[in-house]
Amino acid sequence: MDDESPSSSGALVLLLEDDPLIALSEKQDLEGLGYSILHARTDRQALSLVSRNSGSIGLMLIDIDLGKGPDGISVATQLRKHTDCPIIFLTSRAEAEVASRSEGLSRWGFASKGRPMKLLDGRIRDALRGSGLR
Repeated sequence: MDDESPSSSGALVLLLEDDPLIALSEKQDLEGLGYSILHARTDRQALSLVSRNSGSIGLMLIDIDLGKGPDGISVATQLRKHTDCPIIFLTSRAEAEVASRSEGLSRWGFASKGRPMKLLDGRIRDALRGSGLR
């Protein structure tokens, strides 16, 4: 885990991304936009962070493809038991099966990996406004 506790500036976002280089880049970009980031590489780390910070997390960014172990949708299902904050799934693919598997999760939507950070920022702001957090 990169971060154990949130900073006090901006909305607190849980980023679940298994690739350390992608996670570092996204974490830095998001912090540059004013968000506080909790990063988890695995489902266990994400569950631990959500358990300790469930009332504070405003949004979860979850990679669909987490390598070995459960995928992002399965992890989101587990996390949903501890928090009802919005979820944005990060993906490098668009498949109907992925969309249908995530239907019941009360998510905010999908964002493509490699997209301009301004687009992701807009989606995050919309999700936070929609949930009443911003």
